[in-house]
Amino acid sequence: LVQLAYDDGTIGRVHELLNRHIPIADEKERRSFEWYYWWRVSHLEQASIDQKGTPFFDLLVSPGQTLFAVHSWHARLEIRDAVTLQQSADPDVKIEFGLDMAFSRDGSILATIDEKKIRCWDTDELKLRETKNLTELRTIERPTTISAISFSPTESRLATAEEGGQITFWDPQDGSAVEGSLDCDIPILKLAYSPDGTRLAALASSNERDDVILIYDLASGDLKQTLKGRIRTATDLAWSR
Repeated sequence: LVQLAYDDGTIGRVHELLNRHIPIADEKERRSFEWYYWWRVSHLEQASIDQKGTPFFDLLVSPGQTLFAVHSWHARLEIRDAVTLQQSADPDVKIEFGLDMAFSRDGSILATIDEKKIRCWDTDELKLRETKNLTELRTIERPTTISAISFSPTESRLATAEEGGQITFWDPQDGSAVEGSLDCDIPILKLAYSPDGTRLAALASSNERDDVILIYDLASGDLKQTLKGRIRTATDLAWSR
């Protein structure tokens, strides 16, 4: 049962099964090499965060791997030190309808979604340990719900997708729209820039049974490729380097 749970990726179930065999009080020790083996391979984490029953909605590591952002189901946004796991930012920041978040290429800005708002936070001062407060740089408001965001890895540009399938590009420094918007005509779930910043992948929910991935050339704005296949109920996408 333990191996089946491990192969399925349900580590919580592995821990549940192993914990049943931990002796209590005056019980005889019956654990063998096999128990210790599975305990070891299912506890490879160096540290952990106890959210006291509050599940995570999303987790994102900054490009420099110095900070990571955690968004919980209770709408709380936390910024933590990636080494010590200690909380670096004000725990009172809440994002009620957040579906996605993204760090800028240098990790100085964290962009989050709050239904029809794009909220940009200053994380540079946290890395410098100058403050423990999370400062909101600006808010960009849109007429419809925003479903996905992604920062360019090569320039100061933020891509956002709205529920109708429109992709808009922004300058996060002043909140102004940048030329070159795209219209997918179908709802977008996730966005991802290619490592060289020349292409943009959009995970879209089609009217067919499977979701599709649309690959755009950002220089021309042309749709270069549509990927279909066994990607039903996909929730995320990423480029290899």
